[in-house]
Amino acid sequence: SHAPSHKAVMSARPSSHASSSSSSSSSSSSAAPAASASAAAPKTRTTAKKQLITITDDEVQALEDQLEENKSLFREQDITVIESEYLQDRKNDYLKLSYAHTLLRSTTLANKKNAIRLLHELEKNADLDDDTKRSVWFYLALANHDVRFVPESIRYCKKILKSHPEDRQALTLLRLIQKKNKKKVCAVISESHESELAFSKALELMNTGDELILTGIIDPATLELLMGDYRGTPAYESIKEEKAEELSERLIQKYRIVCDLRGVTYNYSVANGDDPREFLIDLIHQEKIDIVVLGVSQQQQEKKGFFNRVRLASIEDYLYQNAKCNIYCVKSA
Repeated sequence: SHAPSHKAVMSARPSSHASSSSSSSSSSSSAAPAASASAAAPKTRTTAKKQLITITDDEVQALEDQLEENKSLFREQDITVIESEYLQDRKNDYLKLSYAHTLLRSTTLANKKNAIRLLHELEKNADLDDDTKRSVWFYLALANHDVRFVPESIRYCKKILKSHPEDRQALTLLRLIQKKNKKKVCAVISESHESELAFSKALELMNTGDELILTGIIDPATLELLMGDYRGTPAYESIKEEKAEELSERLIQKYRIVCDLRGVTYNYSVANGDDPREFLIDLIHQEKIDIVVLGVSQQQQEKKGFFNRVRLASIEDYLYQNAKCNIYCVKSA
């Protein structure tokens, strides 16, 4: 068959009825994307609260397996057959959807981009029925994920769920995309206002399932002031370590509270050495961090003490030159 509805991706069963704007000449092909049973049911008023839809790991794995199977069964001649039909009747939306779906199954990037172009043309058609629109959005989510345009892929999943929150397959695809694109975001925290901006931006960049790593930078000058009375004592190093832990706990505590309230998965670490740059490079490598977010003030270079010697601006430059991940700088006014 040609393009199954997005509801049929997880099931080998064909649709029971057609629902498209195609002409009757396409009826010999498989049924067009079919509306879900819930869409066909009569609407009734209810005061019951909406139930939270839970997608299991097995459902996510089943969808992933099905998509991989669809790709493995693809043959280049499949394109030739449906392309010939489509070129004879370009105004047939169903054939265009079938052609786009076939191109999407190809492993060739050019074919996937062509599928996206056709799907965008269909998306602009105001006459499409509801279920065909959902199929178009679903395939656009798949296609954009295949070409590594993850934000757009997520957007189309959410577009389906906004109008059809009961759509389990769109939600399952969203979970699959998030699973395959989990990232680690590192927020560099100091005692500056810019760190608050960096923390907020790090949360904005995160999706469900991503992990936040709070990395505090302790000012050695502040630590040395606390150690004034202990210089020359046998316990100097151990006490210094304890004081550093106290400073780091105080530094990161408010951010941990926000993470707990929002249900954000996080870890934290502290750079309390003289130069945190190498610490951050090691952390990026060990934790396989994808994005580092830090705040930089335009007045940063006027500050004294530790940040006069190793400023966040210099950390930014150092990370840009040496880190194997994206660096996101948040500049204050």
